[in-house]
Amino acid sequence: MKRQEIQKIGITTKSEMSRPDLIEKTIACLQKCGKTIYLSTHARKNLANTHPDIGNMRDITPPDRLDLIICLGGDGTILRTVRKLVSFDTPILGVNTGNLGFLSAIPAEDIENTCLKIWDSDYTIEERLLLSIQIVKENGSLQKYSALNEVVVSQSAIARIINLPVKVDGELLAVFRADGLIIATPTGSTAYNLAAGGPIIHPKVESMILTPVSPFSFSQKPLVIPAQKVVSLEIIDCNKEEAVITIDGQVHEPLRCGDVIEVTKHEETAKFLRLPGETYFNTLRKKLKWGESL
Repeated sequence: MKRQEIQKIGITTKSEMSRPDLIEKTIACLQKCGKTIYLSTHARKNLANTHPDIGNMRDITPPDRLDLIICLGGDGTILRTVRKLVSFDTPILGVNTGNLGFLSAIPAEDIENTCLKIWDSDYTIEERLLLSIQIVKENGSLQKYSALNEVVVSQSAIARIINLPVKVDGELLAVFRADGLIIATPTGSTAYNLAAGGPIIHPKVESMILTPVSPFSFSQKPLVIPAQKVVSLEIIDCNKEEAVITIDGQVHEPLRCGDVIEVTKHEETAKFLRLPGETYFNTLRKKLKWGESL
């Protein structure tokens, strides 16, 4: 990605920040450097009672062309930001105020030093694969979504088995009989996919991971396929409760008998700003506590 001057910067936050001082510190750093600041709805709400200059800052209004989004929160905040607030060309800097934070790798206390490194162009841009989801409803209507982590299809009732015929490039792969099916990106491989027993995939390996959730048959295991494949699922359990599709753990849509879900590689990528030394393997070691004594 071509390096450009970073001048127009958006700030997004989790819905309720326990530390509004972190937003103020970030704003002060950006103002000191003469940057133009844009605020998300959540950031403005969190600052409403504490920051006197809030009225002078613009709202983030897609498709505004920003140079950078600073995301204060956890991975959930970043997932929401990718989905709602930015074009996929805008790099995101994740500042972790949550717990695990695979995507938001910068500690909150390092925000000022991080900004100085960015102004000195001491960073790289990392691209992450996105999924494109198309739901063709039984009545012919069409719904489209994008996902950074995963798509999950399951029964709406808890712990009820669903039968899912899955095709890859039009060829039947299997009828998965399980609590649900996860279709994950390499980014999402350390999320629900990992909890369900799926493999960790390096983000530079362009692939999709199909992981059944509590499959009825022990022979149905996670499968990694090339990202260029087309995965399609049809809802066939017509006499049971509604099925549901969940996208990045945040979007939930009911599914009915005859609905078809098609999952492909998105033509765009999500972009993240990374500092020197911020490597994927280093993140795995720290976040998963590999090598630490019990």
